[in-house]
Amino acid sequence: MKGKLLGFIVTFAFVSASCSQPAVSGMTEGRVRSLVGAAVGLIGLVVAVIALIRTWRTGAIIALVLGVIGSLLSAVHIYLSTGGFGTGGGLAGAIVGLVLGVVAILLGGIVIVRQR
Repeated sequence: MKGKLLGFIVTFAFVSASCSQPAVSGMTEGRVRSLVGAAVGLIGLVVAVIALIRTWRTGAIIALVLGVIGSLLSAVHIYLSTGGFGTGGGLAGAIVGLVLGVVAILLGGIVIVRQR
């Protein structure tokens, strides 16, 4: 009885280990690519907030450009991403980058419209 139970436990351990996905840790290529778009969107957002506080038209234009670039990079990464969340493909980072870019575009547009 003990031999069969031990054999069942060992077999179950091998089957569950072979069926589960390997754990992904560290900075994968997909995560780095998604962080580039997120970083550009974040820089655009910071410039947009500064432009909003100081009513700085040049900063608003810079924020618009950086927001568009960050959004495009993130959107392309989302489109080309093959895995889901937790696979190391950077899908979550690309979504964050897309949101940051869109917010930078909106704030930059608000500054430009406010100055007219």
